[in-house]
Order: sequence, then C-alpha cells, then structure tokens
Amino acid sequence: MCLAVIAVNVLPKWPLIIVANRDEFHERPTASLAPWPDKGNRILGARDLRASGTWLGVNLKGHIGLLTNYREPGKNDPNALSRGNLIEHYLSESVQAHQYIQDTQTGFHEYNGFNLVLSDDRNVCFTSNRSSLKGASSLSDPLAPGVYGLSNASLDTPWPKLVRTRDAVRNHIMSHNEPASNVLFEIFSDRRQAGETDMPKTGLSPDRERLLSSPFIVDPLYGTRSTSIIFKHRYGKIYFFERSFDPLGNISDDQSWLFNPEFGSFQYNSTGQITND
Repeated sequence: MCLAVIAVNVLPKWPLIIVANRDEFHERPTASLAPWPDKGNRILGARDLRASGTWLGVNLKGHIGLLTNYREPGKNDPNALSRGNLIEHYLSESVQAHQYIQDTQTGFHEYNGFNLVLSDDRNVCFTSNRSSLKGASSLSDPLAPGVYGLSNASLDTPWPKLVRTRDAVRNHIMSHNEPASNVLFEIFSDRRQAGETDMPKTGLSPDRERLLSSPFIVDPLYGTRSTSIIFKHRYGKIYFFERSFDPLGNISDDQSWLFNPEFGSFQYNSTGQITND
C-alpha cells in the first residue's frame, strides 16, 4: 500500500472513510478482496499470496487495519518478518487497537519500516516503527478528527501526490453528506507526476522518484495494483470496494462487499452501491 487517505470523524454518518492505492510488483501473486476461508471467513481483505498477510482488511467485529511500507532505500532487511502479518494478527485477535499496539510494539524492530492505522469500535490509532506521530501524543492514542494522508513516509508528509489526493478527498467529503465511491476512485486514478522541482528526494534515482510521484502508477513491472475504499457507518455497517488493475492500468477486477453487524457476516454487495440507512 503506497497511498491512503483516512477521514476520521469528519462526517457524523460516516465516522471512518479510507481510500487507498496499493502499489506493488505485478509479478507478486495476490488474491482479490474476499473473506478468508482459512480464518473461518472472519476476515475480509485482499491477500498477498507470497507472505499470506494483507495491507488492508476488516474483521467481523468491524475492526479495520491498514498498512503502508516506509521508504528506506538500501535499508531493507530480506530476513525481516512480513509486515502484512501485522494486519492479519490484529484482525485475528479482535483486540482493541491501542491494546494491540501496546502488546506488539516491543517487536516492531523485527520488521522493515512500516506505518499502521488500526480502527476498532471506538477509535482510530496510528503507529509506526519509523516516523514521528501526528494527531496523537503516544503510540496508542487515537487520532484526532480530521483528514489524513499516508504514503511511504510519516503521516501527512507533504509529498505532492499525497497533498493533492488528500485535499481532493477532503473537498469531496466536506461538500457531500454521502461520499461517492465513483468520485473517490476517480481521485485515486490520477496519473499526473510531480514537477521536477516538487519531486520528493528519498534516495531513489530521479527516474524512479518521477515514476512513484503520481497517485496512480503505471509501469510494466511495478505499479498500482488496486484501489480500495472503505466506508464505516455510525451504526457499524461497513462497505468495502476494491478495483484491481493490470500492468497497463486497465481494470481487471471489481469487488464490492458489505459487513452488516445485524447479520454478523460478510456479504457480496451485488449492486456495488451504498444503501439508504
């Protein structure tokens, strides 16, 4: 996952909105958004079939976990634990977000750099094993109400693609009582790269920095594999949309799922729409 916008307690009806692009090598095997049979269908998410974890998922308690890698050229440890397992473990254990962070933070050094956003039935927490916190005073304090952007650096690091995308999402949700998935998909399909003077300088080559500077990345080897959207309703219902892409940036799959706490299960949302609540 390389770009995400998280709206926390901005709309009374929708206390949590997440929109995220996952950027990855196209050859890395991935399963599309679906319940996980080996977890008793208690977790809903796409899945990395190489390391078995995920970058974004929901469980039957309505808890949500999101992960991005932290960009550190030359510092990747190939023997480190898989970061995607942090989300899988959180959703499997069904503990509160702050408790999970407190229980696991002593082992954060065993992973390459990451950012985590964890939501439970009350709060949304951010933590990282690299960056300083913004919006919270400690590793497990909840985020204050607001719209946050997260890529492969600290929360709200002002990379051009993050600022442009975050502000576009904020403008949309602040001007509508009902967020529209089609509008958010469009915002996250932005392929404009940063200008020469605006590109981040993270230690990559200029060509690589340019490629990664657009919200939606198109490249034969590495690019945006999917866009995911989560709407969490104030009464617990969760809508989860995912659109997958091929190396040319064409849509290869469209998934829409619903979690309704009244039924206690994940249901395929055949209409792909939000129902009136």
